[in-house]
Amino acid sequence: MEKFAECFTRQNGNVFASADTAFILGFSVIMLNTDLHSPNIKPEKKMTKDSFIKMNRGISVDGTDLPEELLIGIFNRILKQPFTLKDDDHERAKVNAAFDSSTLFDSSSIFGSNVEERKREKFRKERDEMMNASEQLFRKRPTKLSFSKDSTKLMESVSPADVVKP
Repeated sequence: MEKFAECFTRQNGNVFASADTAFILGFSVIMLNTDLHSPNIKPEKKMTKDSFIKMNRGISVDGTDLPEELLIGIFNRILKQPFTLKDDDHERAKVNAAFDSSTLFDSSSIFGSNVEERKREKFRKERDEMMNASEQLFRKRPTKLSFSKDSTKLMESVSPADVVKP
């Protein structure tokens, strides 16, 4: 972000007085985009134009405000068209296509039961993999361990690498 702000200010010297202003506004725009378009944020908690303008008060190098028209324009453009990565768009399209095709015949997927079942299945697979790895570690251990009062024998029979592994 710092390098972006420096390059932007160097190439567009008449927009901001300093790279710090571009840097702060850049982060503010990322926060706005996330806030407006994240499904995890309730509609009543989403950022408004006024709160966006208030958040960016005094960010110019001399402590002055950026033009309100500039901030309103940014807010409206982000509200209308979020910026995303192509990979994210592709994944979102795949998920939406899968959701649309599954809801044609299965109304239970609307309420997330298919999603929950996939999570459970993934958990089961991970658990099974960890169990298999643990079993293999136990099989590698020597079959007879000496549990005498001399703990050095026990420590020598198990390598530290086997103890630390997941």
